Amino acid sequence: MIGFFLPIPLVIAVLLCTGIGKWTFGLSTQPGMKKANSQSALEFLRIGIIHALTGEPPQNSMDARDDKSKPVRVEFGIWNGERSLPRSESIRYFGEELVKHLNSGMQDGDEISLSERRKAIGEEMSWMTIEDFNAVGLVGDIDQFHLPNTGMIKSLLKKIRNNRFFWFTRAQNATTEDQDRRGSWGEGKFTLEAASRIGAQISWSIRKSPSNPEQVLMGQTTLRWHNLRGGTDKHGKVDWLTYSPFGVFSTTEPGDAEGNGYAPLPLTEKNNPDVLIDFRKTFNMIRKDEPGLSIMIPQPKEELMDADSLARGIISRWLPAINEGLLEVNIRHNGFPKRLINKDGLRDTISKLNWTDESEKIGSKNELNPAYRTTEQWNKLLDLMDFAENPVEENSFDCRRQDKASWVNPFRDYSEEELEEIRTKFESGETIRIVARPVVKPVGGSAEESRLEIILAKCDAAMSTQLFARDRMVIPFSPRGIQGVIAFVHCKDNILEKLLRHAEGPAHLEWSSGAHRIVKNGNRWKNGNAVVKFANNSVERLLSELKKSEVGKSHPLPLFEFKIPGPSTPTLKPVLVPEDETTLPPPPPPPPPPPPPPPPPSSNWCNIPSKRTGGNVGISSKKDIDCTGEVVKFYLAYDRHRGDPFIKHSEYDFAISTDDLTGSGLTPVSHNSVKKKGYEIVVKVTDSSWRLNIGGLSEDRDVIISAVRGDS
Repeated sequence: MIGFFLPIPLVIAVLLCTGIGKWTFGLSTQPGMKKANSQSALEFLRIGIIHALTGEPPQNSMDARDDKSKPVRVEFGIWNGERSLPRSESIRYFGEELVKHLNSGMQDGDEISLSERRKAIGEEMSWMTIEDFNAVGLVGDIDQFHLPNTGMIKSLLKKIRNNRFFWFTRAQNATTEDQDRRGSWGEGKFTLEAASRIGAQISWSIRKSPSNPEQVLMGQTTLRWHNLRGGTDKHGKVDWLTYSPFGVFSTTEPGDAEGNGYAPLPLTEKNNPDVLIDFRKTFNMIRKDEPGLSIMIPQPKEELMDADSLARGIISRWLPAINEGLLEVNIRHNGFPKRLINKDGLRDTISKLNWTDESEKIGSKNELNPAYRTTEQWNKLLDLMDFAENPVEENSFDCRRQDKASWVNPFRDYSEEELEEIRTKFESGETIRIVARPVVKPVGGSAEESRLEIILAKCDAAMSTQLFARDRMVIPFSPRGIQGVIAFVHCKDNILEKLLRHAEGPAHLEWSSGAHRIVKNGNRWKNGNAVVKFANNSVERLLSELKKSEVGKSHPLPLFEFKIPGPSTPTLKPVLVPEDETTLPPPPPPPPPPPPPPPPPSSNWCNIPSKRTGGNVGISSKKDIDCTGEVVKFYLAYDRHRGDPFIKHSEYDFAISTDDLTGSGLTPVSHNSVKKKGYEIVVKVTDSSWRLNIGGLSEDRDVIISAVRGDS
């Protein structure tokens, strides 16, 4: 403990005597080893560094939560300007051995700018700290190096799966099979390195008792496979040594220890007490003796030095968790408080942040910024979340169990009167909570009913937005372009939450129905693809149901007019009853006309597939046939083994929305299910060269189409 009071020159002398830690890289000892450079940050580039950094470290902290009755607290510290470290001090942590590897002759890559790293390591050093509290820290044995396998005894398998130290410091692109977590890829820690201009981070953890040792300190960096000059033989031939991309700041010394048996160990309070004391003091850590993890990011990228940008990023990624009181975040700049984000002051913090500073598009693919929302939208989303926690019973509705994960008629258990009541509430602007129940089928397990909550309210175009979340964590690139509704879609605490976790990539940006752990070949879920689409389309499908009104009323939509047909009741002529026959009953009405015949087979005037699998169909004009000015109709039905597919068509076969219909050279008229005729799409041709694209079809069934030319 003497180190707290020693003057800096003497502290340095002590550290040089005891050893502060060194950067080392494992040697490639087997010539046949494959050499592959890491592509770790590609997924995180999509979201940009601010949203990556405000998403991943809090996620790890939430997964490491200790006392479940209290929130996790995350402290961000920004240190720059006059508080920056001169090179004479930062060299103790980023010294000549790291510089040697940076100067090894590697070339700049798409993810790694070596020139930027070399420049940054020689400058005065700004830094960022990220510390969590009410967390267990990096618990687990520090001398475990091997991934778990099925041959391990159960006690050892459980031990390594629970080893947070191992998964944070030693596993790259690998993670535990623990299902009760938000993270699931083992790549989130790369955001810490990506946030640094040096491309490195050093972490100090006080581990929850009875961990032994109690404290650990270790650093990580990722470069590329590279070579350094070794010795020379008697003939003067140079022996070049090949090093892996992964560097570690540890007790291991450079040299022979980097070869066979390379096993870097962390610095601890037992063997390196002065180093841990110096690290805490040098980088102004808030932690004293509380369990948790303290991360130091050297030379943070410029955009991360803005406290308000960090605050907006935190809110856009963690709004549900903060609003439920599970997470609070404090941001300081050079020791002075800037933004406190917690449940009690959340709305006030939102109102004080300038959301117009956010760009509309972000990331490597120029996608919609999750923080690009107005103060009014954030507050309305909070209203929806509050409603979800304490729902009004008469505004809460349960959908029937959806065995095929289909949104076709989700309200089958409700009468027409009840449906009209739901629509009336929605049209009047009331908040509605709907619980969907898709059935999820894990491979090797039994089908299980799950829960997906959708809380929504009608709104004007300026207020329209949708927020999707899994286990209180926002999924930033989920669908949000539906006009006329503000909605919060949330999945937590059931089997669907586990499936959706598998649908997310390493950065947890979206629910992808094509994710490799979701599709059939992933061998995890029997109906994963359909369930993910079910969740992504939930707001759109429900909105189409809620916009249906009384029989026969039409609703203008952006592309087509959606008409809800009523019963086919014939118009009866009045019957004159003679005076002397007033006691006789009126004659019975004539029988209704027979149902119309199915449409004739398509004539050879347009290009259509007779059958098609997959979710899309394209119909286009023939080169030498001009239908300009004509009204044409297309009838869709799912093909069947028996019977006429058009006669056997059901109104529940298709759930085609307005967004599923696109095209050119056409003017929309209507689209609607017609009994015993199929799903009818009516358009007027305005150009001799036209095309109609139809989406939203089942990917598992053949679609048969008939086209009919009508009157011009």
